[in-house]
Amino acid sequence: MAYAGNKIPINSIWLKLTLKSIYRVFVYLFLQINRQFKRSIL
Repeated sequence: MAYAGNKIPINSIWLKLTLKSIYRVFVYLFLQINRQFKRSIL
């Protein structure tokens, strides 16, 4: 896997960007769920 990653640097860059965007989406969803959860408690 590491060898393939070193062989294709463009692919690894694309992978990093994809992971970053997925991470942002997860954080956004988590914050939205947290807000609704707090509202339901209060």
